Amino acid sequence: MAEAIAKKRYEAVFDLISDKNFPAPEVLGNTASSEEEKQLMQALAQLENEYIASVKADALKEIEANGSGYIMPDESEIEESAEKAVNADYNNRIASSKNKFDSAVDKIEQQILSADNKNASTQYNFEQSYYAKEKALAEGIAKHGLATSSIAELTKSELQNDKAHRNEFLIAEANQQKAKLEQEITSLNSEYELALEGFEIAKAAAIKKKTAELKLEAQKQAKAAEAINAQIEQEKQAYLDAFANTLAEKEQNDANIGSYEGVKKENYEKRYLLAKEYYGTLDKDTARKMLAENSVIKEKLGIYYEKLLNDLKS
Repeated sequence: MAEAIAKKRYEAVFDLISDKNFPAPEVLGNTASSEEEKQLMQALAQLENEYIASVKADALKEIEANGSGYIMPDESEIEESAEKAVNADYNNRIASSKNKFDSAVDKIEQQILSADNKNASTQYNFEQSYYAKEKALAEGIAKHGLATSSIAELTKSELQNDKAHRNEFLIAEANQQKAKLEQEITSLNSEYELALEGFEIAKAAAIKKKTAELKLEAQKQAKAAEAINAQIEQEKQAYLDAFANTLAEKEQNDANIGSYEGVKKENYEKRYLLAKEYYGTLDKDTARKMLAENSVIKEKLGIYYEKLLNDLKS
């Protein structure tokens, strides 16, 4: 019987929770003998509404905690994720290719520097060799008194021509060697540029593929999340549908145990203190009589109703 009464009571209160309206004095005031008592009943109704709203909110929050908070990324976010995933790999490939290119170019540049040094040494030795030949020729001509002879002039001319031809050959050989090495650098640079173009083409294709994969995965996750959240909504609705019964059963269990805990205890203690403050100003006999005749306040005070009666006896 008590459980049925409690259930009806909570069904009535539950209808008021959604907009947080409080019962009008004429609804709760049928048993109130004064304006002060009407105000007390309204205050108790407000505390009851707050408690029920708190119970419902906590329960719904607990149910919602099992839901999925997954939010499907939009197109730009998916593309950005794909680019990040692909770029990491291709940046490594490009860096590796550049290292190889730089290493190869450095090697050739060292060969050019070495060739320049070698050619400079060859040129120096060449100059020294012909300087010695020219000196020996001059000494021979002077020794034999041939300074003005045509033979001397012919010999010097032949030596100069030979020197010029040999020098031209050495310079051409050095330039050819250097040009060949520089051409190798040019070829390497062309290969490197082609490689970069190839990387960009391959990367674009990889990003497109990765974007499609991530989009498909996101759609799967969104569908799974939707199913989970739909189940959560069903559980929430089932809880709300059974809310009055659940609250009534809890009230009956707490009444059987004879104690409240947590938020409920705090809320009912506030109700008790409000009622005690009001009825404590009245004559004790009158107060007890009013309490006995007011079934609503008995419901709103729960196990604290008997405590208030005992307080008014002392």
